[in-house]
Amino acid sequence: MNEAWWALSGVAVAGTMSLLGVWMSGRRDDRRADTDRRNAHDLYVRERRREAYGNFLTVCLEAEKRAETEPLSEADVQSLQTLVVRAQSDILMFGSDRAAQASTQAMGEVIGALRGVYPVPIEGHKDGLSQLLMVAREELGGVPPRGSECS
Repeated sequence: MNEAWWALSGVAVAGTMSLLGVWMSGRRDDRRADTDRRNAHDLYVRERRREAYGNFLTVCLEAEKRAETEPLSEADVQSLQTLVVRAQSDILMFGSDRAAQASTQAMGEVIGALRGVYPVPIEGHKDGLSQLLMVAREELGGVPPRGSECS
C-alpha cells in the first residue's frame, strides 16, 4: 500500500505541475496577444493620423492658395469648404485633442478666407495650420505628415 500511495502521489504532483505549466503558458500567450493587438492598433491609429493631418494640411493650403490667386464662384467656395470640412472630420476621428483644436481654428480661418470675411492668415501669426503642423511633428516623431511639404 505504501508503494501504491507514493506512485499515486507522484502522478498527482506530475499532473498538477503539467497543468500549472499549461496554464502559465496560456497566460503568457494571452499577454503576448494583447500586446500584439495593442501595437497593431497603435500603428493603425498612427497611420490614419498621419494621413488625416497630411490631407487636412494639403486641402487647406490648396484652398488658401486658390483664395489668394483667383476669384472664386460660390460653387467653388462651397466645394473647397466641403473638402476642408471632410478633411477635418478625419482629424476629429483619429487626431489628438490638440490637433482637433488646431484644425478647428484652421478650418475657421480657411473658410473665412474663402468667404472673404478676413484675409489669409498674416505671416508670423500663430494660425491653426502652423499649430497643427507643430502638433503633427511632435506626435509623429518630427516627420511632417505626407503631403504637407511646402513648395
